[in-house]
Amino acid sequence: MHWSIGQKKFNCTLNNDAIRRLCWKYYQMEKRKAVEHLKWLSPECTYRLFLIYNQLLLGEDTTDLEVGQVNTFLEKMIKMAGFIWNPNKHEYTAEGRDFVNFPEFLALICEYFASLKVNTELTCELIGDLVDHMVNGVIMKGWLTKQGHFRKNWKRRFFVLKANSLHYYRTRDLLEKKGQLVLNRNSKLLNVPDSEDPRHPNKLVAMVT
Repeated sequence: MHWSIGQKKFNCTLNNDAIRRLCWKYYQMEKRKAVEHLKWLSPECTYRLFLIYNQLLLGEDTTDLEVGQVNTFLEKMIKMAGFIWNPNKHEYTAEGRDFVNFPEFLALICEYFASLKVNTELTCELIGDLVDHMVNGVIMKGWLTKQGHFRKNWKRRFFVLKANSLHYYRTRDLLEKKGQLVLNRNSKLLNVPDSEDPRHPNKLVAMVT
């Protein structure tokens, strides 16, 4: 990617996350007073909601979100938190308006989960899961015990399944990637019994062609 600032020119390579964070930084500079008072959510959690908000806006000709979309998102979040969605109690009316902007969306999330007595740690975990599903294309994620290629020992790894790939990491924070499989329409997952290893009697084997 080629950038120009004044008379200076330079080249750099940016991935999707870097571009998203640049957009978020620019938004914060432009709308600092509108979001700086929201201390209930961490900065990273606020950034994740920024990603979700913009994902919900894809294909729209406005920068504001329809109230119907807001309620669909709230229903999904509340159910993920283990609560029952009650439209009469939880549905947001926006005081008769049809749209809400991002600062209003943020304040609404804080208000709802504070009223449900859901702590910030759990709220941010839920928001992270929604970002994975809605923005990053994650189908499923979780812990599996993986057998090594050469030493044949078993190690616990955190797996992330997407439409065309299966990634695995040392820890849940995804900081240290250990490997990946590229998947296609011919890929298969087979359940192969292993009578030689009583600790792991059932194996799942990924067949990639």
